[in-house]
Amino acid sequence: MKYLDGINSPHDLKKLNIDELKLLCGEIRETLVKTVAENGGHLASNLGVVELTAALLTVFDLPEDKIIYDVGHQSYVHKLLTGRREQISTLRQYGGISGFPKTGESEYDFFNTGHSSTAVSVALAIAEANKLDKKDAYSIAVVGDASFSNGLTMEGLNNAGRSDANMLVILNDNEMSIGKNVGNFHKYLTDLRTKPRYTDFKKNVKETLSGSAAGKRISKILHSTKSQLKHLLLKNTIFEDLGFTYTGPVDGHNLEALITVLKRVKNLRQPVLLHVVTVKGKGYEFAEKMPDVYHGISPFDYKNPVEIKENCSTYSNLFGNKLRLIASENEQVVAICAAMAEGTGLKKFAEEFPSRFFDVGISEGHAVTFASGLASMGKIPVVAIYSTFMQRAYDNIVHDAAIGNYHVVFCLDRAGITGADGETHHGIFDLSFCSHIPNVKIFMPYTAYELEEAMDTAINKESCPCVIRYPKGNAPDGNTGDIYDLKQVACGSKATVVAMASTVNEVLGAKIDADVFYITSIPFNADSLKESLEKTKLLITVEDSIVAGGMGEAVSRKLNEEGIYVKTFHEGLKNFVPHGKISELLSKEGLDSEGLKEKYSYLRKDR
Repeated sequence: MKYLDGINSPHDLKKLNIDELKLLCGEIRETLVKTVAENGGHLASNLGVVELTAALLTVFDLPEDKIIYDVGHQSYVHKLLTGRREQISTLRQYGGISGFPKTGESEYDFFNTGHSSTAVSVALAIAEANKLDKKDAYSIAVVGDASFSNGLTMEGLNNAGRSDANMLVILNDNEMSIGKNVGNFHKYLTDLRTKPRYTDFKKNVKETLSGSAAGKRISKILHSTKSQLKHLLLKNTIFEDLGFTYTGPVDGHNLEALITVLKRVKNLRQPVLLHVVTVKGKGYEFAEKMPDVYHGISPFDYKNPVEIKENCSTYSNLFGNKLRLIASENEQVVAICAAMAEGTGLKKFAEEFPSRFFDVGISEGHAVTFASGLASMGKIPVVAIYSTFMQRAYDNIVHDAAIGNYHVVFCLDRAGITGADGETHHGIFDLSFCSHIPNVKIFMPYTAYELEEAMDTAINKESCPCVIRYPKGNAPDGNTGDIYDLKQVACGSKATVVAMASTVNEVLGAKIDADVFYITSIPFNADSLKESLEKTKLLITVEDSIVAGGMGEAVSRKLNEEGIYVKTFHEGLKNFVPHGKISELLSKEGLDSEGLKEKYSYLRKDR
């Protein structure tokens, strides 16, 4: 790596000429492909911002100027160019660098990001703080076009446009979120991108008038009135109406153009929105052709295209297939997702029932309220959203679904500890924020049979808001009993253990002399549990979610309501969990077999 090996901070970029920067971008792409092929991660989005990131770090002066990457999964290039080149092989590994910006990792990571649409608000705050401190510095928000459909971005733009602070919002327009973008804002950007009436008109006028001295004088006069001419032809963009100076669209892979426009923008000293058009997966053939597949990907052979294989055993696919079957029998069932039809298993549903499928874009709060409205009209909406993203719609669940007791079914994919994406992506809070909401029932299926049973119960037998939470990965086989019953998987005499299905095997591996159950619903039938506790007088609960308000506390509350009080230990998560393999993270938290065995050694069967 002739050039990349010499980049230890953004200041080193400023020493390179444009041709050297172009060669550097090629080296960055090669490094990205090989690193993600080895470790897994977000490839297509990072390949799409190579030139943009290089240009930003060349023009602006970090760390005085600050860049906030919305979502943050496109920050690998930033990490490579800000002193973490030698650590890039540890990307997303336990103890290594994160796949998202982390303030504890580098002075060049200015804010922890991970969920969509926070960057504008943060960048505005930084810009206002700079102004209060009389600092002549810039804040830059790099925001993907999909995030502009989220209300939080619009809230930030609404306030930022009336500010006179040094702030730049870069609209990274690649026509993609994880799936294809949807909605009228996407159509609006397409219109800006594909109908450059002003640019074409200006070019034609200049060419026509340049042939004579009189024409050149006319051209000069027109140039002095170009602002009025531009607004006459294009009218205001929505961004200008909000108070921004709009510039673009600019080719996001043309380094010269990017550096030129960024230098010009830097001198404006006011809120600016720069519209940059990029290609997701740029420079790696397979990712360009299949940007959705290479968005977030497991380790792969970078010399060959990823072979797409449908794994029918994953919870997501089992969910999608069962929902299609239910919908074929019940025409009131509709499905909703937030920009993730493929990831949540709804792609085939969308193809089979297009009029009953709604992708609302990255708008989780809207998805929940929209679903509640549909339920008020007699429909049965099934809302499939990753657990970590449903956190954003807590108030909507309370205010719009639960208070009215509307029959909405929330299917929370990727529940529990999820692995290498870290703190912002583990689904460890949904039990805590759903279990205390009145009218809500929660199902936690483990086997494929239980998932289908939970869906059939929630959709066809209940009439209240229901939550079905399930992890990433494959569902085991097994025909178990009623979804409301605890499932006993071991017998003993010294303790009674109630575990989440995701931790029950760790409990069994600890060889505790105990009656071991796993729980599949809240509320639940407590008869078998009460019978066990009459014998053992000791309750241990084990979960890979936050203990406060979690499964264990729900079990204790149920027992206390029935007048049963025994010595109890709640094992689970007490804090945010970093990135790494699930097995490594369970070990770190003392929730693996070895950790439980050590803590409860006095309850071992061989003691």
